[in-house]
Amino acid sequence: MQIGVLALALLVAASAASGKTINTGVNGSDFAGCGSSAAPCRTISWALFEAAPGDTVQVGPGVYGDVNGDGDFDDPGEEPAQPIGGCFCVVPIQRRVTLRSRDGAGVTIIDAGKSEGAVLQVGTGADGTTIGGPQNGFTLRHSLDAGLSVTFAQHTRILGNVATDNGGSGFQVYGDGAVVTGNRSTGNQISGFELGSDGLVASGNLAESNGEHGFFVVNSSAKIENSSAIGNAMGGFYADMAQLELASDVAIRNGLYGVYLDGTSDGRVTTSTLMGNGVKTAIPCGIDNASHHELDARGNYWGSADGPGNGGADIVCQVDGDSNVVRDPFKKTEPKHPPKPLR
Repeated sequence: MQIGVLALALLVAASAASGKTINTGVNGSDFAGCGSSAAPCRTISWALFEAAPGDTVQVGPGVYGDVNGDGDFDDPGEEPAQPIGGCFCVVPIQRRVTLRSRDGAGVTIIDAGKSEGAVLQVGTGADGTTIGGPQNGFTLRHSLDAGLSVTFAQHTRILGNVATDNGGSGFQVYGDGAVVTGNRSTGNQISGFELGSDGLVASGNLAESNGEHGFFVVNSSAKIENSSAIGNAMGGFYADMAQLELASDVAIRNGLYGVYLDGTSDGRVTTSTLMGNGVKTAIPCGIDNASHHELDARGNYWGSADGPGNGGADIVCQVDGDSNVVRDPFKKTEPKHPPKPLR
């Protein structure tokens, strides 16, 4: 019996590993059976339709979605988007696939044409989907909603993508066990990363100049490490009914505070850089702990060798009442936080 179970497991693993690759390119055409390197599909949506669970859709460089930027999806080569019905998105992903660009986010763009709905949406039937890769991501732009929306798909992997100039959050991830690595989210109207995933691990991400928070973690548990929140209008990292662990992160020049934990949250903030926050209030608020729990904030650099509140360094602010924050020992020099490579 055990041998039979093992053989079945090996067969399933081999089947999963042998998924085919379906190619998409701006020089392609959509027809049944397209997707070879010699005859790529034209739209990502058609290639996804051709894909079976476990397959890879590889996208060549160019612009997809609203190709000519005229605000509709009626022109040749454009995605059959559903911005105000159906998936409320430009490209839906409804089964487990790997969607990756061939040449990276810098030259592979999905444009929502300022329409409603997310640029990419990963639905509930797509557990285990991967979007992008270390140098195989996408630029997701010009949605009036999110750049990427994961709607309760489990164990997704979001790697090496850029979300910019969207009307919602850059990345909106709701689905347990997600991995969010090496992405950039800039100039979106809400948050850079909106994360509602238990067991989520986020590493090497950048959230810069977004309209609300860099990282907004809600009703979940998450570990965010080696990530940066810079110049966001409200805060760097915000925990709302969440268990949040920050390690080796950066919160610099955010509008109200570097890190905020609300009254229903808990967590720890260690080995991070908190510097120059509170630019809108003239209060250098590195951490505001409203959680009513003791917050471990040891090993952080606050902007001065003399520690928090000295020499213009950030402080533990008490916007919402008494904060119980353990600050000592603190770092006396700013640690290096090298960015992850992204192409």
